[in-house]
Amino acid sequence: MILINTVGTSMLGAWKDMGTTYDDQHRKRLVAAIGRLSETDRRLGAELTSIRSLMNQGVIAPGDRLIFLVSDTPEGRFVGTVLAEVTGLWGFSTESRVIKKLQGDDPKAFVQGLRNLVKEIADVYRKRRPSDALAINATGGYKAQISFAGLIGQVFGVPVYYQFESFPTAIELPALPVDFAFDQWLAYRHVLDVLDEGEAGELLRADDPRLKTLPDCLKVLVDISQGLATLSALGTLYHEGFRDRFRAQSQALLPKASGIVSADKKVSYEDKNEGRHRGLAEWLERIRAVPYVTRIQTFYYNPSLPGCSTVEPDPANTDRVIAVYATHDATTKAYVFLSENDARKAQAAAADLAERIR
Repeated sequence: MILINTVGTSMLGAWKDMGTTYDDQHRKRLVAAIGRLSETDRRLGAELTSIRSLMNQGVIAPGDRLIFLVSDTPEGRFVGTVLAEVTGLWGFSTESRVIKKLQGDDPKAFVQGLRNLVKEIADVYRKRRPSDALAINATGGYKAQISFAGLIGQVFGVPVYYQFESFPTAIELPALPVDFAFDQWLAYRHVLDVLDEGEAGELLRADDPRLKTLPDCLKVLVDISQGLATLSALGTLYHEGFRDRFRAQSQALLPKASGIVSADKKVSYEDKNEGRHRGLAEWLERIRAVPYVTRIQTFYYNPSLPGCSTVEPDPANTDRVIAVYATHDATTKAYVFLSENDARKAQAAAADLAERIR
C-alpha cells in the first residue's frame, strides 16, 4: 500500500515552547517528545492521528509506504521531516516531498502549487508497481488542498480518507456526483497539452485561435492572466486524470495493426525538406515503427519557427493525423496515415503518438 498524505503545519502550534529554529536539534527534540505521547493525544497533530486511525482500521500497516506532500515553506519542510522520522520509527517506509509554490502568502503561486500537487500525485500513481494499492489521506494541509485531494482521488479512482477533528476515526470520503467525458478529452487533448506545457517554452497567448475551439464546458478549466492562458488547477487534474485513463484503455481505442513492416512504410518529404531539419529523420522513424501507421508525408517546413512538438487530429480527414516536429527553432509538419478511417480512432492515435514522442 502507498498512502499519500497532504500535510499542514498545525502540529507546530502544540509545540510552540520548542521554538522556531526548525533545525536538526529542534527536529530530534520534537520526534522524541512525540514518541512519548499516547496515540490519542491531540498533540500528535492531524496527520499522525489520522495515520494511527488508518493503522487501527487495517487500511495501512508497518512496511507500507507513506509519502508526505508538504508546503513550500520552512515550516512545511520541517514538519515533513518530523512526520517521516516518526512514522519511520512506526515501521513504515517514508519520504517527504516539497510541492513547489504551495504556500499561503502569494495567491498566484498557490494556484500553481495546486497544479503541482496534482502532477505530483499523478506521478506517484503512474510510477507505482501494479501490485501496489494507492490511497490518499487528505486530513492535513490547506483547506483548498484538502478539498482538491478529494477530487484527485475521484479522477484517479483511488480512495480518499479524512479525519474530522471531532471524529474518533478517519473515514473514507464518498465519491462526488460528477463525471467527465472521455470523448471530449480525446477531441481536445492537443489543445490541453499546449495549455499544460506551453509552447516553445512560453505560455499560450489568450488570443490564440486554438482556445476558441474549446467548448464552453472546457473553457472553465483555463486560467487567463496578463494576456496569457494556462490550465487551472482543476484543468490540470482533468488533463492528468484522462491521460492516465487513456493509457489504461488505449489498446482498445487505437487503430488495428497495419501488417506492414516498418521498412516498407513510405516516408515522403516535401520539396527541399529532407535532411534540412536536424533530428527529423530519427523522429519520423519512431513514428513509422508504430504498428497502426501506414505511411508518412511531410507537408510543411519552416527553418525559423519555434514551437511545440505534438500530434493532433486532422480536422479534414479521419484516416490520418498531423504530427508536428518543433526543435532547434524549426518546425516540420507531417501527415501520418493510419490503418483505419475512423474519427475516434484518429483522435486516440493522436493522443498515443503524442505520448510516444514526448
